[in-house]
Amino acid sequence: MNFNSSHITHDSPFVLKNKINDWGVLKYEENDWCNAFQNKILEFRAGNKIPRKDPYWEQECDIKKITLQNFFVSSKTQKDSWLYYDYKYMKDVLPLNSEVFNDIKWSNFNLPNISAKDSTLWIGNEGAHTPCHMDTYGCNFVAQILGRKLWILIPPDEIDEMEPVRVPYEESSIYSAQNFYTPSEKLLSIKKAYQVILSPGEVLFIPRHWWHYVENLEVAISVNVWVPMNIDCESRLEESLVKNFVYNVCQELSLEEAKQLLNPNEYSLLKEEDYIFKTISNCIEKCIQFRKQKNSKEKFQQEIDDTSFCEKTAVEHCDLKNYIKKKNEMLNYKSIPDTKSKEKNPNILLAKSLINGYSHPTTIKLLKESVLSSYLKNR
Repeated sequence: MNFNSSHITHDSPFVLKNKINDWGVLKYEENDWCNAFQNKILEFRAGNKIPRKDPYWEQECDIKKITLQNFFVSSKTQKDSWLYYDYKYMKDVLPLNSEVFNDIKWSNFNLPNISAKDSTLWIGNEGAHTPCHMDTYGCNFVAQILGRKLWILIPPDEIDEMEPVRVPYEESSIYSAQNFYTPSEKLLSIKKAYQVILSPGEVLFIPRHWWHYVENLEVAISVNVWVPMNIDCESRLEESLVKNFVYNVCQELSLEEAKQLLNPNEYSLLKEEDYIFKTISNCIEKCIQFRKQKNSKEKFQQEIDDTSFCEKTAVEHCDLKNYIKKKNEMLNYKSIPDTKSKEKNPNILLAKSLINGYSHPTTIKLLKESVLSSYLKNR
């Protein structure tokens, strides 16, 4: 995929306004979205708003199969639970002749070769959220189409405070053990945080490897696109090493035990076998090639005169203490009950410990360098 690489010189999040005024979907009402999906039955993740200390992992959610029209209707009366139709590539869920594909254009962002077919759709009601995580590949543009969405962003250097975990495992996502939906005082150890409430017509830029927690404040629809970067080959090698380890750990477990370690969209990993080994080999070669060209490419990127985002608005710092107070008041409880239970299955306990220890971002970077060094010496 080709794109203008000037975006990758930005290392702080920002909001763009008036960049998508020509997107027809901004004028869509609920009926227009229902017509776009043509009464198709959609699979929503369903969760409740009961306070808990640990994050609400996707594998713990129920699946509710309803039409988009039913979703809009039920959202008007639903108070104790939320629904999320998230991370859906538009080309997979909408008819290809839908007007939506013509109404979403990323060319205003110097992304002429990225279209709605490369974009993902997120539809949810109040309280719908994904656990806090960072994306290992690329940078991210998020366009808010309907409703408001809260974003809390944490820079990469807060990695220890974020408590990274790889169980549940999902390639390209590193989750945080911190629970921002029902936040505890422990979050106050995070020194730097940013917050923005994204409104319709606004676009948020998320730099590479920034942690983010996202929550719908009302019925909301957003569209995003991940923009690949040259340096992604480094992350892809790291991710292939993690995947290889997770795969081998899963081979020691029963099918049901292995599924407890994976995000639902990664169950196919249990069948991949020699594909992973080939991927590691390809990633090593691409990483070596990238490092040979790295100096000249970095110089080129720094010399680009970027005028596309001259009207950007910086994202404000977040007062986490105030956020926790307001969140607790909104959920109407004084303290979060300890809902965490100790893992009773010794196999799962060991597997989680091995994967999280081996796959910690700091550990895996050291392993990557060791693998590359050994590979270069012996080839």
